[in-house]
Amino acid sequence: MLVKDQIKKLQRMDPEDNIALHTWHTNDVAYQDESLTPEQCNRVIDMMENEQDCTIGLNWDVMDIWISWVKAESRIKAESEED
Repeated sequence: MLVKDQIKKLQRMDPEDNIALHTWHTNDVAYQDESLTPEQCNRVIDMMENEQDCTIGLNWDVMDIWISWVKAESRIKAESEED
């Protein structure tokens, strides 16, 4: 989710309501795996946001799983372009 989209979502809420938020940034992804491109970091964040399991939540282990998935996806795409 883009920051501007989150801001719009928050603006629709009552400012007196209590909420719990934890924000993950592409910098967190790059910190976890310095070999990733900015595009891959964005993809990891997108997958964390859109494919999350609310019973597990978002954490470093979940991020590692999506990093592995994105790297495999990139490897498969590169191999298919070679053919």
